[in-house]
Formats: sequence, C-alpha cells, structure tokens
Amino acid sequence: MTVIATTQEKTPNGAWHCVAESADLPPGRLLAAQADGVDLVLWRALTADGLALRAWEDVCPHRGAKLSRGLIRDGQLLCYKHAWRFDVDGVRLTTLPESGSARVPPQEGIRLIAWGVREQDGKVLVCRPVP
Repeated sequence: MTVIATTQEKTPNGAWHCVAESADLPPGRLLAAQADGVDLVLWRALTADGLALRAWEDVCPHRGAKLSRGLIRDGQLLCYKHAWRFDVDGVRLTTLPESGSARVPPQEGIRLIAWGVREQDGKVLVCRPVP
C-alpha cells in the first residue's frame, strides 16, 4: 500500500516525506511509493549489519522499467524487464549475460539514484538526495 506523501520536517536538501507504513514493507518485498512527484521503490536489503531500508528512484537506467515490478533474488534487486541486477548499494552488478541470451552486456559504473530513508514511529520516511 502506498501512503500519500506528507512533509514531516525540513532538511538542508529538502523535506522528509512519509511514504509508507513500516508494516507494509516486510523483508523480501518491493514497494512502490511516491514523494515530491518522484516514483520510488522501497525494500529491506540484507547487509553485513542486518536488514537495511533502501529507497531508490523507481526506474531502471537501462530502459526505464519500473524496478518496483521486479523481484528480490539472492539479496539483490532484479529488474523484471531485462534482468539487470543491483546490489544493496544500488550498484549494477556486472555479471555476464547467460549463454544465448539477448541481455545487454554489463557496463561499469551504473548506479541507482538513492534517496535518504529512515523509519520513525512505524512510518517510512524519505528525503530527496543532495544534488
């Protein structure tokens, strides 16, 4: 469920917006949300320190597919359109395409646009990234 964004507090790079209830974001699930007119994808990523909340702009840099329509596999976000994989830091994994696949070969340095994200009082809040 996506919650209508509401401003929570101001920061030097914008405002914090409530975009979801914490309970709507269990591990292993992608959640589409919107803040400041921007579509976002939220998920809980497994890191060395445990589960960490992530918020990225909901667009695959390859062909503009909605990442929120993808899935989480082996701790990575997998785009549904052409199987691009992103690690918990939003960096495209440079794995080779499967044999006989029409998938686009890996490219270096591709990174998703991350938003600030935190949980407070059972709510998920996001903040626009600093330019």
